[in-house]
Amino acid sequence: MKQIALMGLMAVVLAVGFCRCGGGADTRSDGGPGSDTGGSGTEDTGNTGGDEHQPDGGTGDVGLPDGGHDAGHDAGQDGGSRDGGLDAATTGAPLSTLTCELSERPGPIPQPPQAYVTDFGQPVRLPASLNDACPNDAVEVSPDGKRIYYSYSINKLDLLVEEKRAAQGTEVRFQDLHEDGTWGPPRLFDLRKDDPDALPGETRVSNDGRWVIWHALSAKDYGYVRGLPAGQTFDLDLFEASVENDVPGPGTHIGPEVNSEYLEGEHWATDDGRTIYFTSNRPGGFGDISTTDIWVVTRDAAGRWGTPTVLPEPVNSSRNELQPALSPDGVWFYFVSDRSGPAGIWRIRTDPGGTFTGAPEIVIGPYSGEPSFATDGRLFFVHVEIDFTVSPADVYDADIYYVDPR
Repeated sequence: MKQIALMGLMAVVLAVGFCRCGGGADTRSDGGPGSDTGGSGTEDTGNTGGDEHQPDGGTGDVGLPDGGHDAGHDAGQDGGSRDGGLDAATTGAPLSTLTCELSERPGPIPQPPQAYVTDFGQPVRLPASLNDACPNDAVEVSPDGKRIYYSYSINKLDLLVEEKRAAQGTEVRFQDLHEDGTWGPPRLFDLRKDDPDALPGETRVSNDGRWVIWHALSAKDYGYVRGLPAGQTFDLDLFEASVENDVPGPGTHIGPEVNSEYLEGEHWATDDGRTIYFTSNRPGGFGDISTTDIWVVTRDAAGRWGTPTVLPEPVNSSRNELQPALSPDGVWFYFVSDRSGPAGIWRIRTDPGGTFTGAPEIVIGPYSGEPSFATDGRLFFVHVEIDFTVSPADVYDADIYYVDPR
């Protein structure tokens, strides 16, 4: 079964299979903001099992601002007021204590990422201080480009699951770009309060840093409370929390209007926190339980969620669509798809009313996803490294890149 694993792009590639088409090989070349040369991240799919209590439904009371657009679109990230270049004196987040257990593989990167459109330059890999030998996944960049959130694991997913130390060997963290152009040390962005065995993943932090929405594999997920649908091996649900001084509060399960026993995750939210585009394999999409589509849901000013609706074709297809993001100017809707081969980043034109026009085009690939924008138009993403010289192919790393707008 080709069920997509919504725990980060590395797991996506593991789930949807491999294609030896396209791309060549490129040598490792660090660059990007900051000129230093060590950080990391991915999630895994270890099953935490369920409990018998029903999770509380969320009301949206996590410090989200009132007002905003009732329709499903806004103009994207507006720049916000969050300054990513913070030092230890101005953040309450503790330093990470996780240490990578892997060594960097020598030689060229197999099937390196490429930009296929002319309005972006070619991909630049962030320096080793953000990309060590362990997987760095589920990237999110702050509007000013000075903070990177990502998911980190100290070893490969399958090994951590097999050794039953997935929760101990993974975390969501962030790093800040300092005024001297170097990246600060990784700091824990703790999304496990009151849920220590959960496996949190993809985040959406508000532009002012006051709230976060994330997905997690947790015993509170409806798939474990109610039972998993036939053919589904794990569950993900969406959670939210307020954030103070870079420290998230306890997570609130968003509730049954949005979450279900099917997968909900790999999402993007408008900056008023009232509209979420999320990925799910629930019934009503364009495929079956083995594929995913992008859905949208909006809550009112009182925090009450409406009914999720699936985005139309040609955004969705009978293949996998996931990991949505809106460009800063609101003109392009970005998403990840494997509709024409290995997973890559696609886009389609849109407008503030949520109408899509024209045909989607592939922007970056192969084995690339997790699109996230800085306000200046830089597109950050994750590329997965796969060794095709062995059988089965070895998915061994994920690194963070960006492309400059032209």
